[in-house]
Amino acid sequence: MIEGKLVNLIPVRREDLQSFMNWRNSPPVKRHLRTGWKILTMEDQFRWFKFIQRTRDMGELMFTISRREPYATIGCC
Repeated sequence: MIEGKLVNLIPVRREDLQSFMNWRNSPPVKRHLRTGWKILTMEDQFRWFKFIQRTRDMGELMFTISRREPYATIGCC
């Protein structure tokens, strides 16, 4: 975990996938994604999660961005 004054960066966890899917399927976010036409499923999210686990082994990390106070997951990078 990388701790900041306002947010923490936490390696993406399996329990984050539902929130990410909900965000990515929301119209305001979806229209800016290259997969904007496709409704994402949990199967898609699990496939992505497995992919980022493999890339982590090659030194590439994905993080969940969480607000410290009050705690909330607010994105990923």
